[in-house]
Amino acid sequence: MIFEIVGREAELASVNAFIGGTEGGPAALVLEGEAGIGKSTLWEAGVELARAQGLSVLSSRPAEAERGLGHVGLGDLLEEVIDDVLSALSTPRRSALEVALLREEASGDPVDPRALAVAVRDALQFLSDREPTLIAVDDVQWLDPSSSSALAFALRRLEGNHLLLLLARRFADGVQPSSLEVAIGAERVQRVPVGPISVGALHRFLRGRPSSR
Repeated sequence: MIFEIVGREAELASVNAFIGGTEGGPAALVLEGEAGIGKSTLWEAGVELARAQGLSVLSSRPAEAERGLGHVGLGDLLEEVIDDVLSALSTPRRSALEVALLREEASGDPVDPRALAVAVRDALQFLSDREPTLIAVDDVQWLDPSSSSALAFALRRLEGNHLLLLLARRFADGVQPSSLEVAIGAERVQRVPVGPISVGALHRFLRGRPSSR
C-alpha cells in the first residue's frame, strides 16, 4: 500500500523506513512541529503504514483537557488487546491493571504505581514477543502523567523487543522531551522536524485540485 501526502515526501519516507525497522527495539520516531503544521496527518499515515505491514498498533490521541485524568492513555492503548493481556499476567499485576482501567473496583487501597508499572512492562513484553508492535501517541505532550510514568518504567526494562514508538509532539520553547523519549534513550530516538510545506509543493497541490467551475 502506498501513502502520499503532498509536500511531505521526505518526512513520509522517514516514517516508512522507521516502521519497516522492527528489529532491535525499542526505538522511537518523534514528529516535532508547531500546532496545526501537519504532524497528526503524518502520524495517521504512520499508523496506517504499520497496520498495512502487519504490526499490532496500540494508539492514543490524548487531549489537554484529559491530562488530569488517571490512566486514560493506558486505557486507549490497551483497549483492543486488554483481554489477551490480562490472561497473560499474574494475579497481583492483573488486578492492578484491571483497577487502573476501571474494569474492577479497588478493594480499599489505590492502585500501587509499581504493581501497575510492572503489569504494563509484562503486557508490552507479551505483545511484542507475539508480534511486532507499534505504540502510537499523537500529541504526546498531553499524555496523562500516570500513563506516561508506567510506560516509561516499562520501556526502560525492555531490550531487544520488536517494539516501536511513533510520537507526535508539539515543538515550542521550553518544552522538554517526553518521559517516553527519555526512557528509550537518545541513541534510539529519531526526530523528524515538521515545518511548513514548500511553495513548490503548495503549487502542486493547488494544480491537482479539481476546478470549482
